[in-house]
Amino acid sequence: MELYKGKNWDVIFGVWCQDHPGYCIIGNDKESLSDLSSEAWEELGKLEKELERVCKKVFGATMFNFCCLMNNAYRDNEKPKVHYHFVPRYKAPLMLFNKKYVDRHFGYNFWKWDLSKFKSQKDPYTEEERKQIFEMMKNEFNVDNVKMEEIKKLNFKKRDITIRETYIDENGHERERENNIKVPVFPLEISDDDKEN
Repeated sequence: MELYKGKNWDVIFGVWCQDHPGYCIIGNDKESLSDLSSEAWEELGKLEKELERVCKKVFGATMFNFCCLMNNAYRDNEKPKVHYHFVPRYKAPLMLFNKKYVDRHFGYNFWKWDLSKFKSQKDPYTEEERKQIFEMMKNEFNVDNVKMEEIKKLNFKKRDITIRETYIDENGHERERENNIKVPVFPLEISDDDKEN
């Protein structure tokens, strides 16, 4: 379920599993972290901040694990795509849908016991409850906190200038030539005081 779609990133809510309420995947189509643009990094920072805000407000999350591994793609010979796991963590029990959720391994790597049948964190929620968690997050998520500010394009005025140069031709004679070119002139804002002078 899509929580956000931006220029560089999508946020997919983990409707298949909410063993940590608010769990999402933040994905991008690049193959490597080094392929990300400055703009993508900026948007990622804003997204992570907004997801933290949402999970603190809606669920009372204490802290967050934020990780990018991509091991499975390389292991399985698939094309990797940069993605982060956003995992809210809870020091105190969370009451949600009349169920008491306890983050069994708070303060530890959340995947350390993931493959253990007895020690892994269990998802106590039904599919319908997970969809309600999504709606709670969607209702609180503020896209304006993530939007990338568009850089205003300046309309440069162009000025014709003539360049005169002296050069020596192939016969050793001194010559002059002119080139007419257009150069951009940075637009300056003029204050009312300057207009009067």
